[in-house]
Amino acid sequence: MHSNSSADKPLVLLGHPGHELRIYGWLKKTQPEVWVITDGSGAISEPRIGLSKDVLQSLGLTPGSLFGAYTDREIYTLVLKGELDFFVKMAMQVASHLISGGHNFIVSDASEGYNPTHDLCCLIAQSAAQKASRDSGRFIPHYTFPLTGHPDGDTTQHAPADITVTLDEEMGGAKIQAALNYAQSVDGTLLKEVQETVERFGTEIFKNERLLSNTAVDYENQFSSQVPFYEQHGERRMANGSYTEVIKFRKHMLPIAKALYTFAAGENLPIDADLDHQ
Repeated sequence: MHSNSSADKPLVLLGHPGHELRIYGWLKKTQPEVWVITDGSGAISEPRIGLSKDVLQSLGLTPGSLFGAYTDREIYTLVLKGELDFFVKMAMQVASHLISGGHNFIVSDASEGYNPTHDLCCLIAQSAAQKASRDSGRFIPHYTFPLTGHPDGDTTQHAPADITVTLDEEMGGAKIQAALNYAQSVDGTLLKEVQETVERFGTEIFKNERLLSNTAVDYENQFSSQVPFYEQHGERRMANGSYTEVIKFRKHMLPIAKALYTFAAGENLPIDADLDHQ
């Protein structure tokens, strides 16, 4: 396992508050620095970032410098408007922090096509790790963890370099209870999702946490033959009048991914490294 010293502890980048519950035991054991892009307010504009702050503090962690700085609506608006520079600047900020903080690796949400912010989080972390590795002269790996489906990830993605943690009865129980408490504090929908996940996989599966090392994402290829769930869901919501515009893979998300790939390749872009709140 990696060292826990302050000089080289990992950096965690999450798209939404609540994602920390998936890697609850590993966070407790490793004590990384945790950043969260959005406040988790969603469509109802009720932030849940405070709940995540409480979870992290209960694990002995202090929230990072980027912690719920943007609402979900702000991020979605930036995606729809094609504000590529914003996401490249965020990757710049992460890359710079990886170097200045001496972090030895970065962990993020996986790209699963479920939610645009989850995928963007993965792409930002990936490009930041590649850029920081090039600029610092030392390899900074990127790990991901799944947010949908099996908590242990797709077995076809498992590799020897993966980081795994098996929780004991006490920590496993604390993790499930923390998830239930979190969900009850937010809304009935989230509570139902947690309960359904427990029913689907059982409680034992939550005792195994895996950070996947085989994470290289070719975003265009990943969804070359399927429409991401977020686009399908958006189309349904627009059909019933809930949405007025839909985030589309090719029109909105792929250009951002390509801009991040360009950044990761080390090409100079005329962008101020300071990330201004939009």
